[in-house]
Formats: sequence, C-alpha cells, structure tokens
Amino acid sequence: MDARMEKMDEKMNATNKEMDEKMDARNKEMGEKMDARMEKMDEKIDDIITNLTEKFQKEVEANKNEIEEIKEEVKDVKTNLENMENILGRKCYIS
Repeated sequence: MDARMEKMDEKMNATNKEMDEKMDARNKEMGEKMDARMEKMDEKIDDIITNLTEKFQKEVEANKNEIEEIKEEVKDVKTNLENMENILGRKCYIS
C-alpha cells in the first residue's frame, strides 16, 4: 500500500512539476507580449507628443507673426493720429 501511495505521490509531483513548467512558459510568453504592447504604446505616445509639439510650435510662430502685424498696424494708426493732430493743430483721441 505504501508503495502505491509513493508511486501516486511521484506521479502527482511529476504532473505538478509539468504544470508549473507550462505555467511558467505561458507567463513568460504573456509577459513578452505585454512588453511588446507597452513598447508599441510608448512609440505611439511619443509620436503623438511630437506631433502636438510641432503643431503648437507652428501655432506659436503664427501668433508671433500676427502680433507683429498688429504692432505695425498700431504704429500706422499712431502715425496717422499724429499727422491729424499736426494738421488740425490739436490733440486727437480714439474712442
């Protein structure tokens, strides 16, 4: 009876060991797949950040150009106002 029990224990231990090895292999495979997915996600995130940064920089540059144009327009208005003051001989105000 003890020999049978020992044999069953050995079989169970062998089966458990085999199952553990299979689980370890599966876990390793799943880990590798997860790492690959994470790497792809990181690349996508980097691409998104790069694209947004480029768009933002273009927008900032466009805003700078617009500000410069407005400054030029303000200078022109001031010059015109000064010319009107000189012609009229008194101060002119913009309301």
